[in-house]
Amino acid sequence: MIGCHFQDRPLRPSLCLREHHEWIVGGELGTEPELRTCDARIEKNCEHRAWDHQVGLDVARSKSAFIGRCLRCGKRHSTLFDYKRCLISHEIQKAFGDGGRWSDEGSRDHLPHEDMPAALKAYGWKEVRRRVLARDGSHCQECNKPLADIPSWFTEVHHIVPRERGGSDHPSNLKTLCLVCHRAYTNELLAQLWLETIIDASIIEARRKQLDLDHFVIRE
Repeated sequence: MIGCHFQDRPLRPSLCLREHHEWIVGGELGTEPELRTCDARIEKNCEHRAWDHQVGLDVARSKSAFIGRCLRCGKRHSTLFDYKRCLISHEIQKAFGDGGRWSDEGSRDHLPHEDMPAALKAYGWKEVRRRVLARDGSHCQECNKPLADIPSWFTEVHHIVPRERGGSDHPSNLKTLCLVCHRAYTNELLAQLWLETIIDASIIEARRKQLDLDHFVIRE
C-alpha cells in the first residue's frame, strides 16, 4: 500500500478515519459516521488519498480525541480498530451477563459488531460463538450429543431466527447443535424459502396477466 494520513493503521489494510476526522473537527452533533475500510484496491482509486505531515498530525489529534481513555477497559487504545474491538467485547459480555440463555422465540436484537466492517464482524462472531459453546457445555441442545471431543466442523451455532429473517447474533437467538440436527433446521428453512419464492412468482404472474387483461379491455 502507498499510505494515507486517513488510514487507521498506515500502510496496512485498516479503517478509514476521514469521515470521523471531519465529524470531530466540524463539531457537528448527531450519530457517529459509518465505519469504512481501506485496502490497496480502494486506496488506489480514492480521491481523498494523500500524505501530508500536518494533516496526519491533525488526524492523529482528532483520533485521540475520539478514542481517548476507554470508558470500558480504562486503557488508551492506539487505533480506532482496537477501540471498536473493545466496544464489541464489552457489549457481548453484557449480553451474556443479562442471562444469556437461548429462547424458543429467538431474537432480532442486534449486537454492535453485526453492522461493522468484515474484520470487526468476524471478531465479534468468533467471540459470540466461543461463549455460546461454553454456555451450552459443548452439547447439542436437541439430541444432547457431547461435542467437546469431536472435530469443530461437527459443531454448529444455530440462529433460531435465521439471519435471512432478521435474526441476530444475540445469545438468546443462538444455540449449539450438532451437524445432523443443524442440517434438519437448514433443510426446513430452504424448503420454506423455496415455497415462498414459488408463491411470490405465482402472485407476480397472476398480477401481470390481470394487467394485460385490464390493458386490452373494451370500455363502453
